Amino acid sequence: TAYDVASMVAFLLSDAGINISGQSLGVDGNVETL
Repeated sequence: TAYDVASMVAFLLSDAGINISGQSLGVDGNVETL
């Protein structure tokens, strides 16, 4: 959803996500574990 994507973007732009680079991050509402 748009909320999931916005949450990931907010995390990556925050100080907590400063060291994350070169990653493929799935934003699918945890559907892949079903």
